Amino acid sequence: MKGVDLCDQMLGYYMPSHRSKKWWRRVFHYLTMASAHNAYIVAKSSNPDHVAKEWPGFQDFLEDLAEELVCQVTATRAPPIIHAVRQMQHLHTLRERPDGLYKVCIECKLLGLKGKAAKTMCRICDLPVHIKCLQRHQKRMLQLLEQ
Repeated sequence: MKGVDLCDQMLGYYMPSHRSKKWWRRVFHYLTMASAHNAYIVAKSSNPDHVAKEWPGFQDFLEDLAEELVCQVTATRAPPIIHAVRQMQHLHTLRERPDGLYKVCIECKLLGLKGKAAKTMCRICDLPVHIKCLQRHQKRMLQLLEQ
């Protein structure tokens, strides 16, 4: 159409004019140019002094945009977000008691069970805990943290 409105007029100057049997390419190029033109208008209205100095015309804006899209980008991987339960499970793990003595498991003791003696203890709490009671201990520590 090239000139029905101002946007169409601006796009008409810079649209690639190659013919193709694949109609979707023309639609893709039109939509890409229309979104670039909209970005230029938004940039011009939000910061007119910078845009007038940096990109006096739409062509300059398009060239900078193309350079930014083509340039080499080194993407850094964001650190994984670990849920609080998983963090607690990693923190409250078992280790052997350094003195080698057997102590009554704290979880068995809290439940009122007779409690077998445990040779292992929690790394964080330094409390004696069985391997079988570790999951219960982690849940209890998480509940204490949330309170």
